Order: sequence, then C-alpha cells, then structure tokens
Amino acid sequence: MTFTIHASKDGHLVQTLRLKPQAAVSKARSLNKAGWEVHITNPQGASFSPPMFGELLQPGDDAGLAPDRATLVALSDDTTESAMLS
Repeated sequence: MTFTIHASKDGHLVQTLRLKPQAAVSKARSLNKAGWEVHITNPQGASFSPPMFGELLQPGDDAGLAPDRATLVALSDDTTESAMLS
C-alpha cells in the first residue's frame, strides 16, 4: 500500500510517499511537531489529520515507531526543489 503525506508551512507544500502506515505516521508526526500542517491520505483516498493518525495503525504499532528521513519535493508557486527534512 502507498500512503501519501501532505504537509504545508510558510507557503511551501510537500508530499512524500510511504509504503507502510507506521512509516507514514512517524514521518507525519515529526513534520507536525516541527510546525507543519499535515495530513495523510491512504490508498483509498481517505484523509487523516494528526488526531486520526492512530487509526492507520494496528494495535502495538505505535510503540515501535521510529523517526525516518525522506526526500521531499517542495512545491511552491515559483519553484520546485528537493529538501531533506527530519
């Protein structure tokens, strides 16, 4: 399955893909903690805001979450660039 993380901050929009819900939730939570507005969409197109992230996880998954790193494509009105966010 593919989960898409959508984040925005200071006029910048980023999207990144994760194959596992645990990785998607971990990345989305770290972005949210860094001040980004974040939501995750699942393969069926349903959108999950930060209070709903736990719905993507199976019981016990939350305890094993570790931060991950991703290359994100930053999308803004005037530029497209790659950025490393952790």
